Amino acid sequence: MSTLPSFASFFEENPSIKKQKKITIHVHDEIKNTMRDFKCSGYLLLKEMPYFRDYLSLSHQWSHHQWSNIDITVHCDVNIFQWLINYIKKKSGEELKLDVNNIVPLLLSSEFLRMNSLVKKCINFCCSHLNDVIAASNNMHGISDKIVYRIASRFDQRQIYQLQDNDDKFKSRLFRVKLDEIFKPDYSTELSPNNASTLFRCLVCGKYLLAYICNRISCSIDRMTIDSYGNIRWCHVRDSLWSSADYLLMLKEELKSWTLVYWRIWSLINYMQCNVCDTIFPVADFKTCVYHPGAIIRASSNGKTDSTFQCCGQPEKKFEFLELYDGCQIKDHDIVFESSYEKNAILCTKQLYNELKNVIDVICFQKNATTATSNSFSQCSVTKSRFFSQDRIIECRSENSNECSSLCRSSQKTSKQLEQFPILKKDQRFVKPLSNLTWNNYLPLRLNQDIQREQDDKRMNDILKRLNLHLEYHNDEGGIFSTLENRLKTLKIKTR
Repeated sequence: MSTLPSFASFFEENPSIKKQKKITIHVHDEIKNTMRDFKCSGYLLLKEMPYFRDYLSLSHQWSHHQWSNIDITVHCDVNIFQWLINYIKKKSGEELKLDVNNIVPLLLSSEFLRMNSLVKKCINFCCSHLNDVIAASNNMHGISDKIVYRIASRFDQRQIYQLQDNDDKFKSRLFRVKLDEIFKPDYSTELSPNNASTLFRCLVCGKYLLAYICNRISCSIDRMTIDSYGNIRWCHVRDSLWSSADYLLMLKEELKSWTLVYWRIWSLINYMQCNVCDTIFPVADFKTCVYHPGAIIRASSNGKTDSTFQCCGQPEKKFEFLELYDGCQIKDHDIVFESSYEKNAILCTKQLYNELKNVIDVICFQKNATTATSNSFSQCSVTKSRFFSQDRIIECRSENSNECSSLCRSSQKTSKQLEQFPILKKDQRFVKPLSNLTWNNYLPLRLNQDIQREQDDKRMNDILKRLNLHLEYHNDEGGIFSTLENRLKTLKIKTR
C-alpha cells in the first residue's frame, strides 16, 4: 500500500508547483455581512496554514493539476484574515504588530489554522499583557482549554489571583487549570507545599484530610490512640463513598466560581501549627485560636481554692491530659515557622504565610469561640449524636445543614445504606429505627459491639421470661449461660 509523501518532500520532488497559479480564497464575514476575495499561492497556503493540508491531498498528480480549479471559502473576520495573509506573505525581517484589540481573534484563528509559530507569539503576547488583553476583550470563552493550559503554566496562583478581572472573563478558567495541577501526586510549590492527591473525608468527624497528616488531626474522642512514644494519634475512617470529583462539582455549584473552589481546596491541604495551643490546623482555620482574655481569679472556701477566668467565669483547667485548649474568645494563631527546630512540628515557610495573608479574606471567616474548632470548609459539624439502646434509634442534629445535606445527597446516589445516617436541616429532629443487621460497616466499631451485646441481652431476657426464670445473672461467675444451666439443673433435681 503506497503512502502519500510528506509536505516538504512532495514539493522538493515537484518544484514547478511553487510557480503555479495562485488560489482564490473567498472570505465571508458573517458579522459584518461582507465578502472579500484573497489570492495566495497554493504552496504558501499549505506551508503556512497546515489546516488546508487535510483537504488538499498531496499526490504526484498535483504536478498536472491547475490550482485555479480549487475553490476555498472561509468564514472569518475579513480584517483578521487580511492580517494572516499579510503575515504569511511578509518579507524577511518584516514583523506585523500584535495589539490587545486583535490578539484574541488572531489567537483563535491561528490555532484553528494550525499556525504554530503564530500561536506561540500570540501566547507570549497574552502572557506579557494579560491584564490589558482581559480589559480589551469582550469575550474570551472561545479560547480552547489547550491554550488556557499553556497560558496558566506561565503563572503561579498568586499572579493569577492578582489579575484585574472583575467580570471573571478569564481568571476562573486559569484557576481551573491550577485546580487540575494541585491534584497531581508530584505537585509541590513554595505557595502550596502539599497537593490534594491523597485528600479524603472522614466518615466519623466529617473533616477533609490528607493521608500523611491525618493521624495528627483530632477526630471523635473514641478514635484516639497513644503510640509507643506517648503521642496522641487519631484513627480516622475513610469515607469510601466520597470522591474528589463529586466534591469539586458540589463546591462549584455552591461557590459559583472555580477561583473560590481552588482557594477552598488550597486551604484544606496546607497545614500550619500554632505556638500557643500547639494545634495543627488547615490554613482555613487560621483565625480559630481560642483563649481567655481575662485574668484568673482565685477564691478560697472551705480549704479549697477555686480558679476561674474573669472574662467568662469558666473554671481554670490546671491539668488536661488531651491538651485541648478552650476559651471564650478567638484570635489568629501564632505560627511555627521553619526557623524553629521543634520536634515533629509542622513548620511554615514565609512564602506560605505571605500567601495566606494575601487571600485571608477569601478562605477565612469570622467565627465565635464555641465553633472555633469546627470549620465549615473542613468538616460537617454534628453537634449532637446519641444512641438510645432501649428504643434502637439514632438522633442527629446538624448546624451546618447546607454542606451536610449536599454531601448526603451526593452519597445517596451511589448507596442507599447511608439512610442509616440522616443529615437534617437546622432545628429539625429525626428518629429512625436501626437495621436488624448484626453489623453495620458505617457505624463505629464500639457502637457495633454495643448493639450486639444489647441484642444478646434482649434475646436472653426473652428466654428467661419464657422459662419464668427471673435471675440476676450478670453478676454471677461464669456468665449468663453458666447461670442458666445451673438453675435448670437445680429445677430438674427438685422435680424428681
